[in-house]
Amino acid sequence: MKDLIYTPYGFRDYLFEDSQQRMEVRGRIHAVFERYGYRDIQTPVVEYLEVFDKERGSISPLDMYKFVDRDGEMLALRPDMTPALARLASLYFQDEDLPCRVTATGSTFRYNSRYSAKQRELSQTGIEFFGDESFYSDAEVLAVAIEALKATGLTDFKIAVGHARITATVLELLRGTDQERQELVSCLHSKNFAAMEQKVEEMALSRPLRELMEILADSGDIQLIHRGRVLCETEGEAELASYFTRLEEVHQLLSAYGLDAYLVYDLSMTAELGYYTGIVFKGYAYGSGDYIVDGGRYDDLLKQFQKDWPAVGFGIYQDSLMTALKKQEVVLPRPNFLLAACDRAGAAQMIPWIQRWRERGIRILFKPCVKTLDHVASYGRNHQCSRGLFFKDGLLIGMDLDTEREMEFESFAAAQDFVSAMGEGETR
Repeated sequence: MKDLIYTPYGFRDYLFEDSQQRMEVRGRIHAVFERYGYRDIQTPVVEYLEVFDKERGSISPLDMYKFVDRDGEMLALRPDMTPALARLASLYFQDEDLPCRVTATGSTFRYNSRYSAKQRELSQTGIEFFGDESFYSDAEVLAVAIEALKATGLTDFKIAVGHARITATVLELLRGTDQERQELVSCLHSKNFAAMEQKVEEMALSRPLRELMEILADSGDIQLIHRGRVLCETEGEAELASYFTRLEEVHQLLSAYGLDAYLVYDLSMTAELGYYTGIVFKGYAYGSGDYIVDGGRYDDLLKQFQKDWPAVGFGIYQDSLMTALKKQEVVLPRPNFLLAACDRAGAAQMIPWIQRWRERGIRILFKPCVKTLDHVASYGRNHQCSRGLFFKDGLLIGMDLDTEREMEFESFAAAQDFVSAMGEGETR
């Protein structure tokens, strides 16, 4: 028999300070989104299974939580925010609404293997920019991602940038067998560059193609992209050159934003989801073993919901982000409370004053029927209180719970300065 006090595998609880810090971080991120003009929307946690069809480039049905409702409809717990948001956009927005910027926060659910050690509920917040196919929207979305991470207090992070169509186009130029191309893709995905070099040797590729493969296998600054574009132009590969040019244009705008130092280019990086059609990116931070941001351009996805609109966006994964913030020793504020306690007889006298102070923004925990000052101190420390106020037998005592300093007050009015020192919305 299962012990029902525990959560199912891959799910977890968040208690007081953890939950408060997650809300603080989410609020900082959301403030950045709002500054760039992104407005809130929400989608249900349950969608029709077809919204996430593999043909739309979403995850495998084997990794979804699926069920049949009483009407015989196949439903799924949302495994991926992007198709759900694309569905919403196609239903409610019109051409005259474009371009349209939205933000959404929620959980996604993936039936990850127990051996993967990954959570099955992923808290995610992000943005989508619908209706603009230009590199300006690519750059804005990248800028928002970087600014959002900076706002959390994170310092040591990079955004790895690639392009969904560069690798596929290069592999088509190789004119090898399907098996040979698949082996090269596998080498790139696993970053097994020694095996890739051996495979390139066996295929006896021309010098330009060998150089292109070297660029795919490399990572670095914008010079890597310049190198790729010049090589493609020299070889007359205009379409491939245009992808490199697009990345150069995005980089130029990120430089104008003053954020290009956070970028690194990795053309071997491929998106896990198949609907991406252009720029793709992932954010990595010291302290997290997994990426904290991923996103990119998906210009064909909305066609499957009857809207031929381009789109670009990203999601921030809060669990990975919180791990990185902790490892980087980012100190997040937490609410500071006053504990107001009294004996049974004192409640009617104390409550009106508590309400006045709450109206001024003071966070107050009220605990009646307390017998001793020692209980005020121990309870207060256990519940995030920095000060206590104890009213018993007509005597009003204040206590600084950090220093254990006590003081007596002649009246509640005389204690106002003691209470006000908490400050409106004060944190510590």
